[in-house]
Amino acid sequence: MCRARAERGRGDVRRVRPLSLRVHRRSGLRGRSDRLGRSARVSTTVDLRTNVGAIPFPNPVLVASGTFGYGIEAPALTRASELGGIVTKTLTLEPRRGNPPLRLHETPAGLINSIGLQNV
Repeated sequence: MCRARAERGRGDVRRVRPLSLRVHRRSGLRGRSDRLGRSARVSTTVDLRTNVGAIPFPNPVLVASGTFGYGIEAPALTRASELGGIVTKTLTLEPRRGNPPLRLHETPAGLINSIGLQNV
């Protein structure tokens, strides 16, 4: 049913189940949902389409720049078809060296990163 809706142009539609049902099943804990049986399991259809400015995305889950490295680890974490989009590193027509060293500065609140959009 979900795939049919998506193919008809209604965007990325997911089936959602309450987290408690999944937690009980995975952990082996017997909870209220187990005593109530299958009729207690609720499934809701959710349309996750969203826009960022004028750009439409099938869902709001975007992979941040650099979080998957070279992509070797990605298939073990999620299927690319389930992502709404991928944020890339900065691209420019001409190479950029970025800011000169020192690019990291430690403060009491944490690190300040000042790479300067390097793409050499």
